[in-house]
Amino acid sequence: YETEEENLKPILPEEIEKMYDGVIAQQDTDNIVNNEVKFFVWAKEELWGFYVTSVLRHNEKLYIGKDKFYPFENDQWEKNFFDGLK
Repeated sequence: YETEEENLKPILPEEIEKMYDGVIAQQDTDNIVNNEVKFFVWAKEELWGFYVTSVLRHNEKLYIGKDKFYPFENDQWEKNFFDGLK
């Protein structure tokens, strides 16, 4: 996961708590110091993977990065198993 400056958007702590209810609490964003980034990771069992997003505090304002989904498995195992290579 990479946080690129052009993908960061300003956001209020209340918006984060509403968008990520049960995942990112306001107390988790309140303790981010200036010029620090925190990464938040949470699983999505129904999708068999997890998400990562970043929250940055810069000049006392919060910025959030894009969510990125990472599957627990890739399609490589299917190719190996079903084509007889494993």
